[in-house]
Amino acid sequence: MRILLVTGNLFPHAGGLSTHMDLLRKGLEALGHEVRIRSFADFTPGAKLLTRGPSWALNRVRRGWGAVWTAALRVHFLSRILRVEAGWVDGLNVEDPMAAAAARRAGLPYVYTAHGYPTDEHVAAGRIRPGTGAHRWLLELERAGLRHARHVVAVDSRIAGHVRRLAGHDRVTVIPNFIDAEWPQRAPSPTEARAALGIPPDAFVILCPRRLTAKNGVLYAVQALERLVAEGFGGGDTAHHQDADPAAERPGPGFAAGPAAGGPAATGETVRPLLVIVGSGEQEALVRRFVRERGLEAHCRLEGERPHADMGYYLRAADAVVVPSVHEAGVEEATSISALEAMAFRVPLVASAVGGLREIVRAGETGILVPQRDPEALARALWTVARDRQRAARMVEAAYRYVLQHHSHLAAARRFLQIYRHHFGAGPGKVAGTP
Repeated sequence: MRILLVTGNLFPHAGGLSTHMDLLRKGLEALGHEVRIRSFADFTPGAKLLTRGPSWALNRVRRGWGAVWTAALRVHFLSRILRVEAGWVDGLNVEDPMAAAAARRAGLPYVYTAHGYPTDEHVAAGRIRPGTGAHRWLLELERAGLRHARHVVAVDSRIAGHVRRLAGHDRVTVIPNFIDAEWPQRAPSPTEARAALGIPPDAFVILCPRRLTAKNGVLYAVQALERLVAEGFGGGDTAHHQDADPAAERPGPGFAAGPAAGGPAATGETVRPLLVIVGSGEQEALVRRFVRERGLEAHCRLEGERPHADMGYYLRAADAVVVPSVHEAGVEEATSISALEAMAFRVPLVASAVGGLREIVRAGETGILVPQRDPEALARALWTVARDRQRAARMVEAAYRYVLQHHSHLAAARRFLQIYRHHFGAGPGKVAGTP
């Protein structure tokens, strides 16, 4: 088949959607199919300027108008690109409401992959206010995109429920996010990775590979770091939570590392925690200010955005990965690709018990789940990883087996192909009208 993956956002970019599209392309190509990706990156320079340029000024007049403007222009210019592709494509998979609207305007039926809660994410990021005209317009764009899809693929069961409630759609299949399980074999050794990144060999590295947005809860990871380095760390007992680790003990400012499955800091010697945050976003200034005001500069590195290919170095250098996501304005973490990649690299995972994280992490077996918005619980869980090497080793091996069995990009590509073949047997370019 000739398959077209389409997003109104930029591709490639830092984030799970871009990673998902790239891995699906690789999986489909490995199975012998042709794949093209079209996105905002394919717009002409003039179209990009017109799409983005007025948004700031419009938002100054009324919050939300900029988001409506840029969405409408992306639909317009993307539909032009899709009309050009109509004679080539056999199966069209859109990734967001803008791409879905562009497909309808171009007269092409489509399968829709639902990665999250697009309108709610605008609210959570402060770009629009609930109940306004902008909110209603964007919500209808999302609803129409889902309703007119031949089939909807949701990346977790909660998003599938959102699709059914919003659009009344009954043709929904859950295909969780996936990873390239062979990637760790191509990554550098831990020693090479630390040398390349300038990370001391004795540091206990806590990797937080998250965009700095409200729903990703990165500030809670920094607050947990503050507790790890604080003299006389105490904090409350987290054992009351079903996913908390009752074995966690109180760390001090120079705690004895014994983490991760033979990682660089697994010698049992006294080391310092180092939080490495990879990502950017609207909360970056807030996080940087907190780090500076609390005197954590020696214990925290903010790396900004990095190409996804570089994440192999960061994962190899890590002793633990933290995914401190929170429920924010109706938005929950989906099947986190960052969490799956930690599992594939055999790095102990500490995550919030929210959204799709609860679907992929078996608490205490493949990772540690803690209550959301609870930095003390995060600190205790990270201390458990550092203190109990044998437990960490058991968890990472169980997590690795789980990822291989349930989250292979090749297995996911086969499931997508079944859906494409069912709905696009004659090819969208040969079918009149839209569903």
